[in-house]
Amino acid sequence: MKLKFFGILLVSLLAVAIFSGGMPGVSVAADVYLPIPGDNSVSQWVYTSTTATKGWTKLSAISKSVEINFGKDNYLLFNNNISGEGINVILRDKTIFPTNDSSSINGSFAQSVDPSPPHAYINHTNDWIVKPLSPVYTIVPSQTLTASNGPLPGYSFVSPSTITLKYNSNISDSYETVSVLYRIDDNSPWEILPGLVNSGSKTVTATFTTNGFGSYCVVNLDSDFNEFSQEIASVNWSQQYVQSLWNKGIMSQTGSNGYFGLVDGSSNEYNTTRGEFASMLVKGMRLPLASLDNNIFSDVTSASPSLFADGVHYEYYYPQWRENVCTAASYGLFNGIRTAGGSLVFQPTAPVTREQAAALIARAVNLKVDYMDDPSNDKVLTALKKMYADNDDYLNISVWARPYVLAVSKAKYMSGTLNATTKKYSFNPTDPITRAETAKIIQKVLKNKKLI
Repeated sequence: MKLKFFGILLVSLLAVAIFSGGMPGVSVAADVYLPIPGDNSVSQWVYTSTTATKGWTKLSAISKSVEINFGKDNYLLFNNNISGEGINVILRDKTIFPTNDSSSINGSFAQSVDPSPPHAYINHTNDWIVKPLSPVYTIVPSQTLTASNGPLPGYSFVSPSTITLKYNSNISDSYETVSVLYRIDDNSPWEILPGLVNSGSKTVTATFTTNGFGSYCVVNLDSDFNEFSQEIASVNWSQQYVQSLWNKGIMSQTGSNGYFGLVDGSSNEYNTTRGEFASMLVKGMRLPLASLDNNIFSDVTSASPSLFADGVHYEYYYPQWRENVCTAASYGLFNGIRTAGGSLVFQPTAPVTREQAAALIARAVNLKVDYMDDPSNDKVLTALKKMYADNDDYLNISVWARPYVLAVSKAKYMSGTLNATTKKYSFNPTDPITRAETAKIIQKVLKNKKLI
């Protein structure tokens, strides 16, 4: 965002910077140690800039166990009406470690952030095990150390940054169970942040969001969901993908009694709703969350119904699905559907078809798409015919979707189903994509983009 924009807003800009010798023209405060409630708690490395700065913003604290990289275009906004010295990184005492004890809000880990009905916390206490691998670090503007309800007004980040935490563990993370938990204050439940683990350096890097002040802790988050322990054939193959996305907070557990939520009581697979697909893409791609815009889709507003499909209240597990939908639309991932009356709808509870998923993935990763010149005789159609020739399946792919299907097939993000009799593949373009299939596709995309 341009510097002159902030001048118009008549705010002072405070940026946090650290270099071995400091930056010319930037005043840096001395170390400040201030107590907060709790035993053995200490804040370290408070930095101050009294001038508007851009770039060079990197903070390292607690013997380099915590590093925040604010990015070249980021600012720390400062309200003229509030005095303060910058940011504190606080080492907390062990009594606030996250656990799988849901008897109190202090130790609970929940996927819903709204404790009031109908979005009550779903008790998954016996479905997972949380083991802290690092201390809890709380990051706050310095003047909020005595505040009881989180940061005071005036501080926010213009764009997402990254936070890197060191952890202590001998595990290799081959099962991708190392996660970062975050909560905005001590009266909120812990939620999972998508993070990139470096098992060699024993660090994990997650997004330090626009409202990233709060507490962070690296944990080992393990589970044994019934779909996999009972080896349900239709979804057992998806364990590595589902586990990976769940451990990174990208895909939510929607089942109960030990089930992840891939199959119903009759072992029929659950499909992915459009609302869930949008939420998974936004979380996984680390897109800055947009505010809810009531003017984009007529069925995604503050007054729109809950995200309920196939007997599952997805509202519990993706409480910000409306904001995620608006974010996905603002990045051009979802275009919406025009009704006969002319209004634009999103249809959040409708299942995502396989050809729709192909278009969404191609847009998300910016794949090269060979658009068609002639729907009846085109190189795209010729290429699809070589890939998917079972019962002329390639002709069943919608004209608009054929370039996207070809792109994701070439990139090996999606593939067809082999007919054992004909030995040919079918893409099944109009079939709903299941939650298990979605996990595999999105996990492969995020791995390839080095986002997890």
